[in-house]
Amino acid sequence: PYVMKEKHLKLRLIDEDGRAFEAVWWDGVEKSKGQTLKVNSRIELAYVAEANNWQGNTRLQLVVEDLRVNNYLRVNN
Repeated sequence: PYVMKEKHLKLRLIDEDGRAFEAVWWDGVEKSKGQTLKVNSRIELAYVAEANNWQGNTRLQLVVEDLRVNNYLRVNN
């Protein structure tokens, strides 16, 4: 994760099908409650999808409502 303005988190998420998504977690530093987010961590995520308009470009952005690190999740193949 990338920390923005010392309190928000910007995340790059990849789903089980390899699709990448940009996510922002407002006040995520405080809300993460000491969870350690590492590269390749498996997480459970509650979010709202929004359009992010910046410099004339519109992209899908996930706004995190809650997040839980769960390294025990398994992908069924």
